Amino acid sequence: SIALDRSRATIEEDKTISLTATATSGATVAWSSSDTSVATVGATGLVSAVAEGVFVIMAKATKNSDEAIATCTVTVTAAEEQGEG
Repeated sequence: SIALDRSRATIEEDKTISLTATATSGATVAWSSSDTSVATVGATGLVSAVAEGVFVIMAKATKNSDEAIATCTVTVTAAEEQGEG
């Protein structure tokens, strides 16, 4: 089995967020993004927002021939403009 520390998240463009997976002892966890033009995810669950949009991060735990999947829907919003002054 596998679970993520959140099922939804919102972040700004060019920011990162870290997701934590809790998996069956001894399981290997692989991360993937449903849309790498919006965000990417590294091997440790660090999500990097690239552009505005909505995507799903998937964590898949594999142990022997058993697999389990957990997902987190992430919304990327436009980065706030820096005001002058």
